[in-house]
Amino acid sequence: MTAPAEWPLGLAHLAAQLDRDLQRAARSAGGPAALWRCSHAALVGHLGLDSARGREARAARAGFDPPAVRRLLAEAGIGHVGRPEPGFLAPLAAIYDPPFGLFLRGRAAPALARLGAGPVVALVGSRRATAPGRAMARALAAGLAERGAVVVSGLAQGIDAAAHEGALAADGTTVAVLGCGVDVSYPRANRLLAARIVADGLLVSEYWPGTRPAPWRFPARERLMRASMRLAGKT
Repeated sequence: MTAPAEWPLGLAHLAAQLDRDLQRAARSAGGPAALWRCSHAALVGHLGLDSARGREARAARAGFDPPAVRRLLAEAGIGHVGRPEPGFLAPLAAIYDPPFGLFLRGRAAPALARLGAGPVVALVGSRRATAPGRAMARALAAGLAERGAVVVSGLAQGIDAAAHEGALAADGTTVAVLGCGVDVSYPRANRLLAARIVADGLLVSEYWPGTRPAPWRFPARERLMRASMRLAGKT
């Protein structure tokens, strides 16, 4: 069996160490694989780092041990699928700035299979939704799940949470795309809902475990939810 490519997990680790997005640097380098493999001087140039941050990047890359990291992730109940791997959902690789890879927590194999087979519906909305709005989202998600659709949302308060709840109530498959690590409870009010999704669905993130939420990460995760609608040829 061929070992997984090192760069998807390596770049996620580097991004976490530097606390920044690496998509622009990857484009500058000619692709993410080229960014990971380039010389240290080229890496510093693509990232625009000063000498101190350059040393951090060098240490992060030099000390990265993929097999050991994968073992630690597995012990924490977290999987990872890189863009070159067969388990990666091909339509996600076709979007602008596709994720280098995805961290997975939950029932990964069946959930990914369902995403690939479709139909898939992304259901998101206001965090300050009214009670009738939340009730409608629950009912809509439940109806879609009963008809075999995978319900994708973002685990935010309001409509997102109601959508996940509705799908779970109908014994359907629901996937939460996060703007933080899959092991980070955010928002705290939805930590029990997150646990239910882990038991019966899937939490997904392109960010390293332990990554805290930041404002810029939420628009980035929206592109994954939009792309989910095309996973089975749906628009």
